[in-house]
Parts: sequence; structure tokens; C-alpha cells
Amino acid sequence: RELEPSPEIDDLLAAVQPSTARELATQFFGLFGGTVRVPPYEGSYELDPIRQGRQMADVAAFYRAFGAEPNGPAGERPDHAGCELEFLAFLELRRMAAAEGDEDVELLDEISASFLSDHAGRWLPTFFAEVTEAATRAPFYRALAALGARAIDGELMRRALEPAPL
Repeated sequence: RELEPSPEIDDLLAAVQPSTARELATQFFGLFGGTVRVPPYEGSYELDPIRQGRQMADVAAFYRAFGAEPNGPAGERPDHAGCELEFLAFLELRRMAAAEGDEDVELLDEISASFLSDHAGRWLPTFFAEVTEAATRAPFYRALAALGARAIDGELMRRALEPAPL
């Protein structure tokens, strides 16, 4: 309700309201479980296996620098889409708090830009496009992918970043 109205948010709300938790779980498994149609991991978009490991270690190092861990209820890998998006949100909350306190806002902006350039901004646009394409029978996830794509594209444009896509 606090966000600006947008077609992506309207689509997301329209898709989730008639859905049951069971339907969403079935759709989630069809997209991201079993034989994965859309891998939700940054490393899956990197062809070089050595670089895959380096990417995951670098993502984990960003988290550790801020005392963050990807050990939530799902216990996902550090390079999971949800973990990377949550970290970006965490950095934004820190930046907002820093603007009112004595923490270095410019440093937090640089770290966010670096994480977008080196990680989230390189693969999440492709991930969201693949979810949109694969989710023809999963309107909630299709709408969620459209909203995610808009958010990442908006951040990249706002910061004038053009990361090399994976």
C-alpha cells in the first residue's frame, strides 16, 4: 500500500488473491523444484564452474561483511535470488537509517552499487525473464517476476549501472 501504484503490483495482487497456499506451493515446485525449469541461483547462470564457486564465495563475503547469513528457514545458498534481494533490501534499510544517524551513506551506496554490478544486476534480469516465460500456468509467480524485473531495472537505471549480463 505504501508503494506507488503500478501494473506489476496490481497484477501480483490479482494473482495472489484467488490462489490457495497449496496452489502456490504446487506452482513453486513446478518452476523451482524437482527438475528445475528456472534455476534461482546466480551460479547457475555462470558457465565456468570455477567462476561459479568464486561468485558464491564473493556473495557470501558481502553478507559476512554486514553480519548477514543466508540461513533462514529455507537454508538457501548465498547466491539464491531471494537471498540476494533480501541483502539489497537490508542495505537500503541501513542506508535509510544512516541518513538519520552517523553511518556513512556514501559507503553504503557504493556497496549496494558494487553488489548490483557484480551480482544481482548481472543475472536477476535474465532470471525474471525466464520465470515470466516459464510461468504461463503460474500467474502469481509471473506477476512476481514482472515486479522483480521492474525493481531491478529501476535500481540499475537510477544508479546508471550497466553490469555485464550472465
